[in-house]
Amino acid sequence: MKKALYFFASLSVVLFLAISFVRWQFHDDLSFQNQLNTIPFFEFLYDKYMNWDARFLTPFGIAWFFIYKFIGYPYLLVLISVSFLLISWYIVKLLAKQTNLNLELGQKLLLTALLNFLLWFSLQSLLPYTLYWTTASGYIVNVLIALIWIDFYLKQRVNGKYSVAFYLYTFFVSTSSQNITLGIWTIIFVDFLILFLSKEKSKNKQQFLLLVLFSIGIVFATISPGSFVQLKKMQQFSYGGKAVEVPLSAYVDHFIHFYLDAFTSNGFYIIASALLFCFFTVVIYQKLIAFNSFKTIVFKFKFVELLKNTKWYLAAFFSLMVYWPTLLYSDRYYVGFYFFLFIALSFTLFKFISFKQDASNYSVLYFFVIAFSITSCFVFYQSFCDSYLVHQFMKKRHALLEANRGKSKIHLDALDFNSSSFSKTTQSTEIAKSAARFENKSLSGYYKIDTVIPAKFLTKQELKKQIENCAICF
Repeated sequence: MKKALYFFASLSVVLFLAISFVRWQFHDDLSFQNQLNTIPFFEFLYDKYMNWDARFLTPFGIAWFFIYKFIGYPYLLVLISVSFLLISWYIVKLLAKQTNLNLELGQKLLLTALLNFLLWFSLQSLLPYTLYWTTASGYIVNVLIALIWIDFYLKQRVNGKYSVAFYLYTFFVSTSSQNITLGIWTIIFVDFLILFLSKEKSKNKQQFLLLVLFSIGIVFATISPGSFVQLKKMQQFSYGGKAVEVPLSAYVDHFIHFYLDAFTSNGFYIIASALLFCFFTVVIYQKLIAFNSFKTIVFKFKFVELLKNTKWYLAAFFSLMVYWPTLLYSDRYYVGFYFFLFIALSFTLFKFISFKQDASNYSVLYFFVIAFSITSCFVFYQSFCDSYLVHQFMKKRHALLEANRGKSKIHLDALDFNSSSFSKTTQSTEIAKSAARFENKSLSGYYKIDTVIPAKFLTKQELKKQIENCAICF
């Protein structure tokens, strides 16, 4: 049964990576590519710093857009998919280390494959705007470099001494996405507080320096002329384009709905994923388990213990704080929140479990894990098929646009992504009836065509009839 599990888990990973080979460029990608191709690199970054966001001129931003410009689509999407897989690997490592589970390499790899699908499935509505969107895929890289930082942090925190290279990497990470760095800042601050309350002040100097470095990075990545320009635009957009003074009540109302939206869109999937991951770990670890007392785990009134048990939840909560003042909702804002929440829930679940050394017969439970792996293969395959269809359609579209480069007007077939027939991971923004829409203007700007408008909208069934050689997908 182990061989079967390894086979289907490996097949699941292969199918997951295969999806990145049949993706396509979003309209935003073309807009950015057009600017990168026509404007000198640092002039492009400075323009974005002045009119969009400070992160374009941070160490992380410069490195990311250098990769974006010189590697580009489609290789970048493969790199991002590998990054998403590595996120699962580092979460497995983190949980194993923090819960004292002596997992073998094979067990870690199996759990990585299973967790990869759990996270991918839980975040389906988010993935088209992060994992499979070249321009916004930096959000996934942010999570990976943060987890690598946490891995180094936990190793070096034991001695309370950090290397110079680690401090440099700390500053690099601190200038990435604020929805990740605010979460890490929270973890460092809680550890700083724990050391202070535990009277281990000798180690607190290093913790304080880490706090300062992250604070500098977060402030620099947040404050820029472009940040205030965008904040004003977003607030006006929320009020129908009117330049109004936003009342305090609007911020309070938005704050409540912002967090509620995070939970209702994917939060419950994350909770279910944490439960399943805990179950898979128990089965693959193959040890007898005993459940600890609820009273012993939860009702500890010592403040230090409370901090230790809640710091990952606090990291999840504060990871969203930078975005709610914009008065806009966007799934990609929740990336850091969901990963911190998953880790927090998993830590909580493992606190209720004690592993015994006596081996047990796990054949029946293994059957369920194998069945889950087979299911993941089918789900990934279906997503691959949907992506393949859209990928072929987009290839034809871009060939047609290239053939009509410089023309005054062109009518294009468009996809009806609002139709439920397309899987969630396939859905994306599409050109609209109005030629003034950003999606339309991105295509017209890239191909130097004055007007791009849709001729008709196709459902998935109509698309299948247009695409030749789609026998690979049934």
